[in-house]
Amino acid sequence: MLKKLIVLFLMAGLILAIGCSKEDNVLNNEEQPPALPATQTMTVPPTAPPEVQAFAATTNFYWNFGQFFSAIKNITPVQENGKWVWVYKNTNIGFTVTVTAEEKSDGTVHWEVVVDGSYNGIVVNNYKAIVGDISADGKSGELSVYDTDGNLMGSVTWTQDENGNVTGSVVITDSSKRIDFVNNADGSGNIKVYENNLKVFEAQWQADGSGWWKAYDENGNVINEGSWGAGS
Repeated sequence: MLKKLIVLFLMAGLILAIGCSKEDNVLNNEEQPPALPATQTMTVPPTAPPEVQAFAATTNFYWNFGQFFSAIKNITPVQENGKWVWVYKNTNIGFTVTVTAEEKSDGTVHWEVVVDGSYNGIVVNNYKAIVGDISADGKSGELSVYDTDGNLMGSVTWTQDENGNVTGSVVITDSSKRIDFVNNADGSGNIKVYENNLKVFEAQWQADGSGWWKAYDENGNVINEGSWGAGS
C-alpha cells in the first residue's frame, strides 16, 4: 500500500509539472508521431455506496495513467532508432521524464514511461513506471504499472466496441485481486471483483444512476447486499 501511495504521489506530481510546461509542438519533417493515448476513466454514479466508489478508484489508479501521456502534449518529440521520444527535463527540481513510442507491425504502439531523478524527496534511477501496448486508435490496449523498485504492481486491459462501450480488467499483483469492469457510453456499467479467482463483490448500475451491489463469501454465498436509487 505504501509503494502504491508513493507511485501515486510521484506520478500525480509529475503530471502536474509537465502539464504546466510550454513548448512549441512543431515537427519539421513529414512523419508524425502516433497519437497520444487518451485519458480513460471508469465512471460510477455519485450516489453509489463507498464500496463501489472504492473499487472504481482502484480501477482508475491503473487506467487513468493516460493523463500522463496527455501531459506531454506540449513536448516536441524526436525520432531515435525507430522510436518517437518525448523528454521533459526539470533542472530546478532535478528530474527527467522520458516517454517512448514504437509503432509495431500489427498496428499497435508500444509505450514506455521512464522517470529519473528526484521529486519532493522521492529519488528514482531510470524508474520504468509504465509499459504497454495500445492500438493506434486507443480503443484497446494493455498497460502495466511498476513500483519504484521495479516490481509489477498491476495491469489494466481494455477493449472498446463501435458504440463506445468499454470492457476491461485490472489485475493487482500483490493482492491476487482482479477487477472486471464494463463502462458503457450511456453511463451504465458494472464491476466484478475476484480474489484468488473467487468472486467476492459485484455491482451493477443503470444509465439513470440507480444500481445494486452484492458481497460474497469464499463459497459463493451472498453475505451482504444493497441497492441505491437514481439521485438518492
